[in-house]
Amino acid sequence: MEVFDQHPILCEVRGRLPARVEVHGRDEAGGLGETTGVSNYQRSDIEATLNGAAVLPVINQIEYHPYLQRANQYIPRIPQKGIQMASFKGLTPAFRCPEGPLQEPLDSIAKAHNTTQAVILLAWLIQNDVAAVTTTTKPERPDKYAQVLNTNLIQEELYDISEVGSTYHFRTSWPDK
Repeated sequence: MEVFDQHPILCEVRGRLPARVEVHGRDEAGGLGETTGVSNYQRSDIEATLNGAAVLPVINQIEYHPYLQRANQYIPRIPQKGIQMASFKGLTPAFRCPEGPLQEPLDSIAKAHNTTQAVILLAWLIQNDVAAVTTTTKPERPDKYAQVLNTNLIQEELYDISEVGSTYHFRTSWPDK
C-alpha cells in the first residue's frame, strides 16, 4: 500500500488523532504503507498531529476553492511543515455555484487564455501550490483539463480570483461547519 488515507470524521475523540497517525506510521515502518495521508484535517487536527505523531502525514486533502479559502494562513502554513495540501471540489465556482461573484472574472480570464473556467480554476489551485483532485463522468473532460499544463495565470489574475472568491463563502461538504 503506497498511501494510507485517514478521515478524522470517523474518529469521535479528536485527542486520538496523533495516536492514529502513529499507528499507521508503525504500519509504514513494517512495510504495509509507504506514506500516510489525511483528509479533511482542520487546523486543530493538524496541530494535534504535529504535536504528537511520530510519523507526519505527507498530504492533507480538503475542500478548497476560491469560495472556501480557509482563514488565517492555513494553506500556506501547512506545506511549511512538509505536508502537501490537496483540494477536492476545486471546480465549485464553475459547476456548483454559478450564481457566485466569480462568474464574470472567470469568464474574462478564460477568454484571455482561450480555455474554460474549469481550467482556470485548476491553474489557480496548482499555481497556489495546492494539488488539484477532480473527477468527471464525461470522457472529454480530462483532455480539456490537460490544458492546465499550458495555462499560466499572471499574478493579477491569481489575485483577482482569490480576492473576489474570498468575498463569498460556499461549502459543498459539511455546510454547517
